[in-house]
Amino acid sequence: MRLVAQVGSKDWSRLAVNVQLLAETRHLFGVSRNCFSPPPKVDSSIITLKPRTDVPSELNFSEWEAFTKVLYSTKNKTLNGTLGITSIKKSLATNYITYCSMNSISLDDPEEKNPMKVAAIRVGHAIGAVMALPIGGEVGNEAAATTRPRMLSVEHLLWLLIQLNKRGIHFA
Repeated sequence: MRLVAQVGSKDWSRLAVNVQLLAETRHLFGVSRNCFSPPPKVDSSIITLKPRTDVPSELNFSEWEAFTKVLYSTKNKTLNGTLGITSIKKSLATNYITYCSMNSISLDDPEEKNPMKVAAIRVGHAIGAVMALPIGGEVGNEAAATTRPRMLSVEHLLWLLIQLNKRGIHFA
């Protein structure tokens, strides 16, 4: 049932997000374990997957995969909590240095000589700016910082990734 899970359910996971990004899912019916010989330890289900035609053509799937891997590695933490984990911050700062190098963006700072520290500070500011926004940019929605990944639809995750990418934050 994880493939057809709904946002907010205990089964809403990276698997459900990735499948539902690319396909519309529908549960047709269950199949009892007693229909098999030898019977497995779990019941089965028959589902349909209909490929989506509205997948954004500009979506970088490596970036999406790395993004969802980070968020759903700690799906019960808030986005702010997950993106604040030291190893994730370090990885994002390293990716930011690569992004700056590829886009001729200077990491010079009169107060800090260490490029990694400069990158970490800039990444922190960029993430802070995005976390202050309401989810989906929609007035009345909860701030991104206090939202948990299991409460985000595919559309909201796409929006969040785009907002981070616009500020030079990349996951792959």
